[in-house]
This record gives sequence, C-alpha cells and structure tokens, in this order.
Amino acid sequence: MTAWVQKLTLGSGISAAILLAAAVGLPTAGTMGQPAKHYAVEIPRTVEEASAMMRRALSKVEQALATDDYASIHKASYELEAAASRIAGRPNDQSETLVHTVEILHRASEATDREVLQATFPQLKEAVARAALLPRPAPVGKGGR
Repeated sequence: MTAWVQKLTLGSGISAAILLAAAVGLPTAGTMGQPAKHYAVEIPRTVEEASAMMRRALSKVEQALATDDYASIHKASYELEAAASRIAGRPNDQSETLVHTVEILHRASEATDREVLQATFPQLKEAVARAALLPRPAPVGKGGR
C-alpha cells in the first residue's frame, strides 16, 4: 500500500483502496456506467460561512442516506468539499482528517457505495465536531433569533 493510500485510511478500516476501485470503473451516482455529474460550488469567504455550508450539507447527506439518493449525496459532497477547503486553511490539526473524510464520502457517492457512505457519515460528523466547525446557535432569548 502506498504512503498516500495509508494516509487516507480511517480508523474504521475504510481506506483509499475503496476510492481507487471507484476511480477505475465502478458505476457512479449519475447513472449506472455513466460518470457522476460535477457541480460548481462557490468557496465560502469565511470560516463562519463554511460552517453554515457544512451544517446544511451534512443535513442534506443525512436525509439522502435515508433514501439511498446517491445523486443528492454526491451534490452535497461538493458543498462539503468547498466548506472543508475554507476550513483547512486555518491552523487546526483536525482539518486534515476532515478533508480526507469528505473526500471518502465524495468518492463513495460517485461509486454509489452505500456501505462506505453509511460508515463514513458518522466519521464525518465526528471530524466536523472535533474541528469545532459547527458552533451551536445561541438559544432564543440569549443572543439567538
């Protein structure tokens, strides 16, 4: 296993080998046998915007996982990547884990790999929490809306 494959390995044993399999011809989130669509997403300007984008995209992925809607998961993965790219620019030792976990989710959505998606989503939520990216909104009446 090459060094970069080992680096992408997650604690649960999901590894970049799965990603490589996806890249060499497994059916994709577009239609079976056709490439998945690529989406243009604007990079958030601030960490706060990135956190909000990450929160929305996590919600979309969670809803889409319930119905095996791989195309929606794939589309949301672009938002996750954009948010992670903004967050990764700040000094935080957890951002590398976040970026790698988002990439695994993205590739699994392309490969319509339900097992990897289901295993990766909790790890993504954990990586986001560790990086302290999703500040909780203030309760109503205490600076909230």
